[in-house]
Amino acid sequence: MNFPELCRYAVVGAISFLFDFALLIAAHNALMTYVTGSLYLATAFGFLGGLMLNTYLSVNYVFIDRGGEKYKHSLVIHDYVKIVMIGITGLGLTELGMYIGVDFIGIYYLWSKIVVTAIVFLWNYWARKVFVF
Repeated sequence: MNFPELCRYAVVGAISFLFDFALLIAAHNALMTYVTGSLYLATAFGFLGGLMLNTYLSVNYVFIDRGGEKYKHSLVIHDYVKIVMIGITGLGLTELGMYIGVDFIGIYYLWSKIVVTAIVFLWNYWARKVFVF
């Protein structure tokens, strides 16, 4: 494990989480009056926004190859497909975690989101490190 890289990913993760969290709150508040199941739609919206920001920041600031160059110069289409697949898996884990936390256990949705995000953060770092970078 590369500790400096993990620290950079943690900073990127924190920034992405704040973006995701803000989108979740805004979308849930905007949709909850009009849409049944708005929490899960808002969760997906926030997650996807956070994922896009995280991917951009990860490619540009986190993962560096052995020569010190950024991976953005060597990523090809199949790497982006892997990132999308990892993201879809992360979204599934997030939605499942939110369902378990909110509907099954009865935790307030924002507390549930914090716990779920910590778990999915570890999944995303591991999967990107193993399968993409």
